[in-house]
Amino acid sequence: NTKYFTNPDEFIGIAGIALGIGEIIGGSLFGIAGEKKLCGRSSIISIGILFHLFAYGFIFLNMPPESTIRDTTKHAFWGEPSILMAATCAFFLGLGDSCSYSQIYALLGKIFEADSPLVFEVFTFIQSLSIGGFYLLTGSSNLVLQLIIVSAVGVFGVLTYYFVEWRIHSQAKREL
Repeated sequence: NTKYFTNPDEFIGIAGIALGIGEIIGGSLFGIAGEKKLCGRSSIISIGILFHLFAYGFIFLNMPPESTIRDTTKHAFWGEPSILMAATCAFFLGLGDSCSYSQIYALLGKIFEADSPLVFEVFTFIQSLSIGGFYLLTGSSNLVLQLIIVSAVGVFGVLTYYFVEWRIHSQAKREL
């Protein structure tokens, strides 16, 4: 909702394209890296949260805090908002998403081999509920609060992923 963008509504399409390109490139790179055992799932999910946190930091620097609530002509933290920087942030969010989703799906598929379609449906349902709940929050809270929330939830999610991965490895060692 920043008035510095010539047509803010057109930027939604640009952001979607940048996000999609990030997801495709990330899915390809990290899918191959995971398949070829170049790095483990925990490493890939760690890279994903770093991409997300990097993007959140630059979103904070690039967009005025009240831009999520109303139209504004205020400057961002480092000056006039940039469409190029915003598109770059969307690209990094796509990279982070591809890391997270590919590894979460791989982990769920490993844990619930017999019931994986049902588990993926439940995961998608919970994810959709979370996105819907956060969407309701977006119109009434400023950008800084939103970035704090998504950063905290993201870090908590990664820590939870590490815990589950550790439990699986511990259980596998005990079975040997």
